Amino acid sequence: GIAGRFHGPAIAKVVRGAAHTGQHVLLQGETGTGKELAARGLHDALAAGGRRGPFGAHNAARFTGEDDAVTTLFGVVRGAFTGVEPRTGVIEAAAGGTLFLDEVHNLPARVQRSLLRFVEDGILERSGASVRRPVNVRIVCGTNVPVTEAVQEQRLAHDLVARLHGVGMPPLRERRADVPSLFLHVLRKAIEPKDAAAVADRLTVELVERLCVHDYRAGNVRVLEGIAA
Repeated sequence: GIAGRFHGPAIAKVVRGAAHTGQHVLLQGETGTGKELAARGLHDALAAGGRRGPFGAHNAARFTGEDDAVTTLFGVVRGAFTGVEPRTGVIEAAAGGTLFLDEVHNLPARVQRSLLRFVEDGILERSGASVRRPVNVRIVCGTNVPVTEAVQEQRLAHDLVARLHGVGMPPLRERRADVPSLFLHVLRKAIEPKDAAAVADRLTVELVERLCVHDYRAGNVRVLEGIAA
């Protein structure tokens, strides 16, 4: 069943495996478990294999409504809506690369169906356009709600979930071996790379041990981000 697809071994290995399935992906885990980091890891694995397109990220909870979701994701042509300027959607902007779409359960049902059609055939149609064209992009969706529960409550379309390769993101308290590498990753994001390298060189065994046994229940990877900042 759906629930059984969201458990597995070490997350880095699972993400690398997902990158090479050729499928679009659904990451499920608590808030702050590092879903965007995993999506970037998948993107990097594909880039190592020669896929050179960009990485894009968008949070579906930030859409103001159905029209905003459709035009942001798929783009819009001139004249489609009054007062709306033509623009490229975030799916098209990530062509040749990866798009991470977090909190996908917040997408309206009609937009989830449109996303399902794109996942199925890779053909994109801008809102108001009469021409459809193929766009080669790997979609990585994220959700912080239990997938089976979200499907039962019709917050997530069953057909969309069935088309995605499911990867569970265990909370950090259940994968403490990942803490040192995750800390270095967030450190590089928080400060200049040369400064991050200097800090990494000064990490002691005692400090690493303290990081590993820290209480991450309140925010998972976000706790590490706070420490790094």
